[in-house]
Amino acid sequence: MKEINEDHKFNGQLKVETDQGREVNVNAGARPYKVYSALLNQSGTGAPEPVILENTIGDIVWTRITDGSYLGTLAGAFTEEKTLIFFSGVNTNSPNEIWDVSRLTSDTIGITCYQWVTDEPIATDNLITNRSIEIRVYP
Repeated sequence: MKEINEDHKFNGQLKVETDQGREVNVNAGARPYKVYSALLNQSGTGAPEPVILENTIGDIVWTRITDGSYLGTLAGAFTEEKTLIFFSGVNTNSPNEIWDVSRLTSDTIGITCYQWVTDEPIATDNLITNRSIEIRVYP
């Protein structure tokens, strides 16, 4: 087991005791998943543009398919039943915005943005402004 150094950084293994009295080893900095964290922006008829915060998955290519519909593509990266996606932000344009974000295939993540107009949602561009996205892929 290692100790915390003078810079308050810990690069070793830590033993933690649970409420049940069991010891559990925790690896500092190690995650059980790969992660892609970014802030996404989209305007006009352009593809979403990421500001990458962390990426251990690989280079996801974002494209615009049609009004309000976008794909993030990386071959074989998004394992079925092992991929979690978190997508959030503040509704800056109106409270009538809806986002559908999901794993579509092992190669693609889909984002569809809707603006609720009268009685139905309409797929619309320009609704992604500093939206945080985190994709986790577990082994």
